[in-house]
Amino acid sequence: MTYPQFMQEHVFKPLGMNNSTIYEDNKPIAHRAYGYSGNRLTDQSRGSKTYGDGCVYTSAYEYLAWERALSSNILLTDENRKLYFTPHRNGYAFGWNVSNNKTSHSGSTIGFRTFTLRYPREKLTIVVFVNNANGSPSSLANRVANVFR
Repeated sequence: MTYPQFMQEHVFKPLGMNNSTIYEDNKPIAHRAYGYSGNRLTDQSRGSKTYGDGCVYTSAYEYLAWERALSSNILLTDENRKLYFTPHRNGYAFGWNVSNNKTSHSGSTIGFRTFTLRYPREKLTIVVFVNNANGSPSSLANRVANVFR
């Protein structure tokens, strides 16, 4: 089973993420966004399209299904979720920076930036997707968090 097949069968389909996909060479992605660097239209570099890093194409709406799954037992058991969010080195868990009562995850590639900020005890999650290389999603997420906390 390939990684894209695994993700479709075990993550996207069970979560109802029907429009989410994994990038595959020469396979068009419907309704996708492109990034910008200044006023120039850009796309991911070939190196950033590696599986697990820069290859998931989803919407903010479908990302909500992912977030809900992380906060419940839909994909992970309580034991696995605890392991997933437990820092193992320098406050870093499995893709998450963990400190005090919050976890965060950032990502970027040519023309795109993302930031997820979670306050699990408060059941507050802020997700910012930006398709501009000069965007600052972490700054915006923290400003939004200050309003709701």
